[in-house]
Amino acid sequence: MDTSTSNILPFINEIRTQHPVHHSLYLEFDGMRFRVAASTDAITDGLAHYFSGFVVPAGPYQVGVTVIQAPEADLPVAYTDHPPGPGKTRVKEAFADLPGGRIIRKVKTGMVFIVGSDQWFAVGPAVENLNQVVNFINNALMARNLDRGYLLGHASGVVYNGRGLAMAGFAGSGKSTLALHVMGIEGVQYLSNDRIMMKIREGRPVMKGLPKLPRINPGTALNNPSLASIVPSHERERYQRLSDEERWTLEQKYDVFIDDHFGPGRMVLNGPMDGLVILNWSRETKGQCTIREIDPRASLPLLDSIIKSPGLFYRPSTPIEHPSPEDYAALLTHCRVFEVTGGVDFDYATRFCFRFLAETTEGAATTENNHQRIWD
Repeated sequence: MDTSTSNILPFINEIRTQHPVHHSLYLEFDGMRFRVAASTDAITDGLAHYFSGFVVPAGPYQVGVTVIQAPEADLPVAYTDHPPGPGKTRVKEAFADLPGGRIIRKVKTGMVFIVGSDQWFAVGPAVENLNQVVNFINNALMARNLDRGYLLGHASGVVYNGRGLAMAGFAGSGKSTLALHVMGIEGVQYLSNDRIMMKIREGRPVMKGLPKLPRINPGTALNNPSLASIVPSHERERYQRLSDEERWTLEQKYDVFIDDHFGPGRMVLNGPMDGLVILNWSRETKGQCTIREIDPRASLPLLDSIIKSPGLFYRPSTPIEHPSPEDYAALLTHCRVFEVTGGVDFDYATRFCFRFLAETTEGAATTENNHQRIWD
């Protein structure tokens, strides 16, 4: 087949003919409704459990996603390997662009995803790889917001009493861990684990999140009283015998269901963005943790920690230029930005974050002396 001229719709129609869908799930994320049609209830049941706080009754929807359980799909297209990210060597995805959409194949699992102008379609061993289906749905939500002019940020986010704070950092810095420590404070709401979308509205930066649960290692769980029960009791003793450094490097991960561990209603998907904390600390540094306010326009290399490419799953509705560091800096000048350096100290950083969130609007915009008072 000449894939240079093939349209994407015949692939979708052929798969649908072979694998009819009889199960549906409706989800609502920040006012945007999704219908997930699936070939087996194992998919809709699994997604309903994962997105338990966002399941809604059947009704009109804006985004349709179809998920088919099938053997690895062998579509007659010529894939191109997607280059691995910085510091990575293994190719995880390959893609093929056709008139009307893009086909993406996960190399390890054989899952195939089709993204068209109004089509979000997944086929393959979906039940065994439900996490990739979750990410697919989150990508559909992300695409809708990016088409509305939001910038994508690699950050976690929390909200408290009408104020919001984002937390960024280079890989392994602990932004999700810090956000979960802050969640231990009554009244704080969780906005997003690893992606935020940012925009200026009425002169104030706002952020939207994705309903992606944090995934943590045993070290994070055992060092947070609210999360220790995630680790099965028969494994807890073994992990406790390890050093903090050994626990930190373990590959084992656990999903954190926010409502289960912190109480109902503690997860939201939008809020103001009054500040950004960039974790630039180091586990090798033995010095004291230090937090200082910075000018994002004078710290462009540091902004690499929050700049994030949407990846293969985003096909803009209209051609756009990839945002530059200057675009991110321009947005961030509307909020306060802090750099965290020195040794890793989650207790200290948590106190700082909550004091910032607990400030009144008037107190947040005053003098340098007040800035110093926050850190003490």
